[in-house]
Amino acid sequence: MRTERFRFSGGVKLTSAVVSGVLVFVVVDMWSVGVVQGLVASAVAVAMVASVLLCMPWRLVVDAQEIRVVHPIGQTKILRSEIVEIRAIGREDIMGSLRVFGSGGYFGWYGIFESFKIGRYRMYSGDRESLYLVRTEQRSYVISSRNGLEI
Repeated sequence: MRTERFRFSGGVKLTSAVVSGVLVFVVVDMWSVGVVQGLVASAVAVAMVASVLLCMPWRLVVDAQEIRVVHPIGQTKILRSEIVEIRAIGREDIMGSLRVFGSGGYFGWYGIFESFKIGRYRMYSGDRESLYLVRTEQRSYVISSRNGLEI
């Protein structure tokens, strides 16, 4: 069994810091407008940040039986027996993808995406480098792994 932490690129760190700073600024500004507005802005900001932090991928666990993406609130398991294809892909394969639900750079790329090349897929990546397409009969996944994925 092999475990690796998702690494986050400098761009992800910068984007996350800027977005977080803007959120803090908006919340502080809304408190200066009024208590109700400040409470609403605070609640929205806390809910947004909490949902992002609870869903972001932390670790990738690869063993003979499964590939597992560990999140703070659960795990995504891909059984090896259900995998029909694993192959390395490049950033060009996901360029132009539409985010259906998830994060497009705020603490990584994860969630449900759709593209013309791949179709609908679930992505778990911190840096959009070393990407692998993993297909099962039911779903497609794009996962970043420094150490590679193999069937």
